[in-house]
Order: sequence, then C-alpha cells, then structure tokens
Amino acid sequence: MNRQTAKYRDFVLLALFAAIILLLAFTPIGYIQLPIIKATIVHVPVILGAIVLGPKKGAILGVLFGLTSFISNTFMPTALSFAFSPAIPLPGTPNGSIWSLFICFIPRILVGVVAYYVFALFQKLMKKAQRENFCPWPLELWLALLPTRFWLWAVFS
Repeated sequence: MNRQTAKYRDFVLLALFAAIILLLAFTPIGYIQLPIIKATIVHVPVILGAIVLGPKKGAILGVLFGLTSFISNTFMPTALSFAFSPAIPLPGTPNGSIWSLFICFIPRILVGVVAYYVFALFQKLMKKAQRENFCPWPLELWLALLPTRFWLWAVFS
C-alpha cells in the first residue's frame, strides 16, 4: 500500500471511529443515565481507534469523547455533572468551575494515547515471551482506563 492510500485509509478509519463515538454519545447506548453519574461505553471506540491508528489519532478521538461528555453533562445533567461542565454550578456556589473542562478533556485524551502505548508494550512483551496463548486484552483495557480513574479519584478525594 502506498503512502497516499494509507493516508486515505487512516482518514476513513478515523471518520468511522468518530461516527461510532457520536452514535454512542447521542443515543442511550453510549451514556447510560444513572441518578448520580453517567456510565459510559464510549471509551471503547477511542481505545480501539488508538490501537489501530496510533496515539495522535487516538488523542483526536479522545478529544471527541471529551466533547461529547461535555455536551452530555451540560444539556442533560446528573448530580455530578458539575465535574464535567463549567455551565453547571458547584454545590453551594452560583457558578461552575473552569477546572471541569480539565477533568472532562484531559483524562479522555489520555485514554486514547495510553491505550496505544500499553498495546505497543504488550506487543513487545508478547514477542519476547513467544507465548501463543497469552491474551493481554483485559489488562490492556484496564491500563488504558487508568488515567480516567486517576483524575476522577484526584478530583473527588
């Protein structure tokens, strides 16, 4: 495959993963409305896109994930939406916090970047181990989601 064809292929795959993120985000499939917070599966296309397309395009998909989270928490708020949108006032204050944009975007961008590097690390480990029955996908998924968990823990503790 020549360079131009690979460039178009990557662009089409990026658009496909972006469309999947938008489909999940703006239907009840992607953000599951709970009383306190929204559960999500939108991180799955971000992780898969980062593994297939690389860390730069994974970061782009992470930005889109953060944007959909911001929109969802701004227009359909839950009890903890103030952590993801500056338009939602903090409890006990008349306005929101600009730090909510940091919480909304940075961990989701890191999901796309970290997923690629964790996958690359496990690929190297698999080559060294030469084991055919070694399946690192569950551990890769957990490590890819670690930045989101860390930032949420840091903010709410």
